[in-house]
Amino acid sequence: MDANGKVSIAAPSSGVALEVAGNVQAKSSSGGAEVGVDAAGNANASLTLYHGGQPRWSLQSVEANRFLISRFNSSGQLLGRVFTILNDSGKVGVGLGNGVDPTEMLEVAGNAKVSGALTAGSFNLAGAATLSGNLRIGASGTPDRVLDAKAGDIATGSIAGSVTGDIGATDAFGSQFAVFNDDSPDSPLRIAFSDKPSGAVTAQIESKHYATKGGYLSFKVREASGGADGALTERLFIDRDGIVKINGRTAFNASGQALYA
Repeated sequence: MDANGKVSIAAPSSGVALEVAGNVQAKSSSGGAEVGVDAAGNANASLTLYHGGQPRWSLQSVEANRFLISRFNSSGQLLGRVFTILNDSGKVGVGLGNGVDPTEMLEVAGNAKVSGALTAGSFNLAGAATLSGNLRIGASGTPDRVLDAKAGDIATGSIAGSVTGDIGATDAFGSQFAVFNDDSPDSPLRIAFSDKPSGAVTAQIESKHYATKGGYLSFKVREASGGADGALTERLFIDRDGIVKINGRTAFNASGQALYA
């Protein structure tokens, strides 16, 4: 200990209050043990980790309301924060950079990899997503299609570009867009079109499988009624025997003969 009360243990004095050359252990024979760093007022409380005399990592309590982990380069220059926890909200940020606080419970700047299950009450996608496996929406279990919306809906948004693999289908006919009704096979299958997510359906393609095999295909459009949207009206119908109806009238019989011009 020098005249100013500074202590050096197994090391020459470097001018700090306490310097130790070697390991330091906090141990209690009964109860817990604690090493504390207490800063005055709202000053930063820091614990810096050194390698070869250069700082490499810093743990900080900043302004008494943020916990930061920052990193340094091999020359001891500060590169910036890599991890942030806000004390008042518990929000966590990863890779956000200096001066940027997380706005959600978990905010990540960059890519993230999850090797296990990821469960979310809701899922909002602002950019692109790449899946190496299949995706199921609205039900548990292992999806057998690239996009499987069993017991659920894909109500808003769009799928733009191309998809390698089937959407809602697994069969021998190659890549396709398909609609399956595995849970209620006797109910019609529909593809609906609308100009906006919450707007009325403007057109609809419908199909149903008959109990005795085969099925039909129906095309419906929404009529205008007094300046407002009317009901969906079937304009084209094709059944399993090849009979074609246009606007409710049979246009072609099962032999392909035109019944009216």
